[in-house]
Amino acid sequence: MSLDLSERIKHLRLKTDFLHDLRRYEESLLTIQNAIALDTDNAELYCELAFSYRALGRYEQGKQAANTAVRLAPELAWAHNEMALIALRLDEFDIASHHAQQTLRIAPDAAITYEVVAEVYQWKDDLKKAYEYAKKGIEIDPELTHLHYIAGSICLELNNLKAGEHHFRAALALDAEDADHLYALSMVMFLQYQFIESARLIYSAIKIDPSDSDWVTEFVICVILYANTHPFKSTKRIKKSLGPALWDFYVLASKQEDMHMDNFEELQIGAILALLFSAVIFVVSLFTSLSFQQSILLVIISSFVLIALSRYAFILFIKWQLRVQN
Repeated sequence: MSLDLSERIKHLRLKTDFLHDLRRYEESLLTIQNAIALDTDNAELYCELAFSYRALGRYEQGKQAANTAVRLAPELAWAHNEMALIALRLDEFDIASHHAQQTLRIAPDAAITYEVVAEVYQWKDDLKKAYEYAKKGIEIDPELTHLHYIAGSICLELNNLKAGEHHFRAALALDAEDADHLYALSMVMFLQYQFIESARLIYSAIKIDPSDSDWVTEFVICVILYANTHPFKSTKRIKKSLGPALWDFYVLASKQEDMHMDNFEELQIGAILALLFSAVIFVVSLFTSLSFQQSILLVIISSFVLIALSRYAFILFIKWQLRVQN
């Protein structure tokens, strides 16, 4: 290969990597195809091609490119890595497992090896082993963003929310513009009942990628559940907690999702009724044989029970409404 041709291929590969970083995969596809036209026996170029196809969700074409890379360079870990990842997307688990093991054999000291192996074990539902491989990869290269994302998703399935939060925050620290990472962290915060933080993260994800309508629904649910779990907060205080941008988006989104509720005083009715009922119980208990301390205890217990029931009923209503909409 002449020096001039080698430089042209090098330039096209650098351009491809740059386009990958910008997530402009259609353009990267054309660029790497131009490079392959200049050197049809270069396995690494086919790996780049497989990556572009995988990023675009064109898995069958990606599989062909990865197969070509494996045929041209059977000992190239990158080729087996792409083949394993694409096979996973095609639900071809035996093929994915085979190529993941080949990657591990060829490049046991490469962090990206443990990324694909962890994913394979996650798909096999062997979550503890998957997390062990993910952690080993992070030890090798703590700045591999997707490995933190995989580790976080495994922790989420293991119900280890604190570890999941740690990994998703690490992924965001490395790439703050990834909508999937923002959404994943929002789910961890949601499961920890931090509804406002969850809403903020979903809002940030929607600003980056507005195509997923489910995220809008979940944003609205976060705000409503926050209001429901703070029954004595006025609409004004809830609006202040959200901030102007999130509140305006909530009003627009809730109308769009037909879940409009911008007067949260309605949610306080259950809590007010619970207090009134408790007051009646207290007055009645004064005319019974209960002591004053027992009367107070009865009031406190009945208040908490009634407020909890009203919140639970409201959450069931929200879930029912979602089922109706879907």
